[in-house]
Amino acid sequence: MRWLSRLPMRMQGMAYLLPPLRAVVGAAQGGGGFSCLLVICTECLYSKWQLFIIASIHMIGRINGFLLEKHPPWIVVDVHGVGYELEASMNTLVALPAVGESVSMYTHLTIRDDAHLLYGFGREQERALFRALIKVNGVGPKLALAILSGMDEAAFMRCVRDDDSKALTKLPGVGKKTAERLIIEMRDRFPEWENAADAPLALEAANGEPAPRDSLADAEAALVSLGYKLTEASKMLADINPKQSTEAIIKAALTKRMTG
Repeated sequence: MRWLSRLPMRMQGMAYLLPPLRAVVGAAQGGGGFSCLLVICTECLYSKWQLFIIASIHMIGRINGFLLEKHPPWIVVDVHGVGYELEASMNTLVALPAVGESVSMYTHLTIRDDAHLLYGFGREQERALFRALIKVNGVGPKLALAILSGMDEAAFMRCVRDDDSKALTKLPGVGKKTAERLIIEMRDRFPEWENAADAPLALEAANGEPAPRDSLADAEAALVSLGYKLTEASKMLADINPKQSTEAIIKAALTKRMTG
């Protein structure tokens, strides 16, 4: 069993779920050795059961359910009693309906050895841009979401086409070199996403009702999670009307940052 603990988490989980991989566990316990275990695992990857599970893991492309929780940048969507936690850009969060209402979102699943992370998008084009961004050297999901929170797809396209690295450097985590790399690499990747269907899913604009007392604190925490320093977040929130939803406050702060 000690050999099993050295495998990636996703393979450990499948070893218990699938009959072919349960045999792998037995081989490990029998002292076959780590190299033997890897050979058996490689062979199991070609079984129909294994291929089916791998396909299902990577095909969570859209979910429909009820908005259960909303704590920017995180949300929880209830799908038939199962709560899916998603991280979303601020542009998507602002367009979400109220908690308890139905919602439909495009998704992207990232599988790591220590976690399965699900990202949500209100438009297919936003998801397509996200997928193009994470292919850029040095850009991970966190930075990609920060970029999508600071500007929409059209604004990003204008920055790339106009070589406007100055606008990109206003985004958290984007320095001069990263901005230049984004412009160079994304020029060739526009065909991957610019023609994607842009019909929004069942998202509705925030209703503008007064937010709870901690709305500014929630907005500040969300901005920090995007990569802004605490002092920067506080400055961005200065002079913004607090009697709005948290999402509206965040959107106003980001707009102020990009136009200031």
